[in-house]
Amino acid sequence: MTDNFPIERRAEVREPANVRARICFGENFGAWADCTIKNLSASGAMLQVAAIQPIPDVFTLLHIPGGVAVKATIKWRRGDLCGVFMTDRTELKLVPASERNPIRDIWMALAT
Repeated sequence: MTDNFPIERRAEVREPANVRARICFGENFGAWADCTIKNLSASGAMLQVAAIQPIPDVFTLLHIPGGVAVKATIKWRRGDLCGVFMTDRTELKLVPASERNPIRDIWMALAT
């Protein structure tokens, strides 16, 4: 008997997330799109964002409840789902309030 399950090729385990997030891009992150992180690993995520929403290939992903910003690069996009590779993680709660940081300011406004 042969199993018809796809072969898992990912090096890291993905965990279900279903977390509120925001895609930020443009000058001072003036352009944005709300999204949901459907699942998450150490270096990637699957996002749900409206298929009609234009987003660049590289952007800053803001994990709102976790207070984390990462550089995200789109690896694939189908319908309202996309897979991203994540680098350059910033813990926003560790950024001093005295340091000008537009993405921290956005997080502070959304997290309250």
